[in-house]
Parts: sequence; structure tokens; C-alpha cells
Amino acid sequence: MTTRLATILLTALSALLPVRASDLSRYIPAESPVIPGYNDIDSIKARIDNHGPSGIEGIWMMSATQTLVVIEPASDPALSGTGFHAWQIIIISSPRKSLRPGTTLGYIVPTAHRDHYEALIYTSRFRSILRRHRHYTLSLSDESHLSMTPDKSPWNISLRHTLRFLVRAAIHTRPADNPGHDGFIKQYPPPDGIPLNPVYL
Repeated sequence: MTTRLATILLTALSALLPVRASDLSRYIPAESPVIPGYNDIDSIKARIDNHGPSGIEGIWMMSATQTLVVIEPASDPALSGTGFHAWQIIIISSPRKSLRPGTTLGYIVPTAHRDHYEALIYTSRFRSILRRHRHYTLSLSDESHLSMTPDKSPWNISLRHTLRFLVRAAIHTRPADNPGHDGFIKQYPPPDGIPLNPVYL
């Protein structure tokens, strides 16, 4: 009886806990989908306003590459019916022109810690297609800053080198051993209506 009760409790608890990005990886595409409807910044803002953004949802600028992305609830058909509460990261504009607006950069799921997320980010590029997602941890330090840290692994992966190769040919360098320096800066909706940085579109 005790064993059966423990099994029921563990099953119920596991259903309540957020899913891990490693679980999500079974469902997302091996290559980044390109979704139409991301050429017009005003329509993207209107979708955000209609949805009622909160937390990590919104338009963000990647600090390492100046790439403009939107983080929004995932719409990938592969995730429908799986029960995952996930967000997608979609490129709006990039210095690397081969990456079209609407290209999926990655997916995000919540963790058990408030304002902490796990992400699967595509880190390899073949022409205009992104491939080979890797795991990262995202931390929302305040309403406008979302830091990005690669998960520890036996392989020494430089986040800055990966992003530089992926999105931009040449950017200024900064020490790669400073965790939390790379990530996203929110552009819309701005906190208190005042953007941190001007966005030129």
C-alpha cells in the first residue's frame, strides 16, 4: 500500500514539474523551420500586444550579434498535442543576411526555478539553414535582461564563438569566461515605456 501511494505521488509530482529541454529535443525539428509573417515589425508588435506579453515574451536584441528576435509561445505543429509549455525564438533581422526573417533560432522551456529557463539553440549553419541544437540556461535578471549560459559538458564550447560564426562574420571580442555577459536585451515592450537601446529598422 505504501509503495503504491508513493508511486501515485511521484507520478503526480512529475506531471506538475516543468519539462526539461532534453525531453523537448525529441519533438523539435532537426533543422530550423522558417515561419512566414516576420517581415513586418509592426504586425509582430501587434501580436505581442494582443497576446498580453509577460516574462520572457517580447522582442529582444542579442547582445553578442545585434540580431533582433522575438520570443513567443511555440507554434510548431510538432509540439501540438505533446503537452509542452514552450516558447520559440524567431529571427526578425540579422546582420547575416542569409538568415531570413522567420528563421527559428531555438526553443525555450521553464524550469523549477523562477525566471530560469532551459533552451535548445541551433548552433550550426548550412547556407540559410540552422542545425544541431545545443542546451543553454537562460536567466531573467530583470524585465530587460535575459542572460544566456551554455550548459556544462565534456566539450569546451565557446558561446561567443558559436554566435559569431552563426550570425555575424566579425564583431568585437570579449573574454569568453565571463558568464552572464551574453544574452538578450528586451526591446519591446520596453519597461515603463522607455527602451534601453534605440532599434533601427
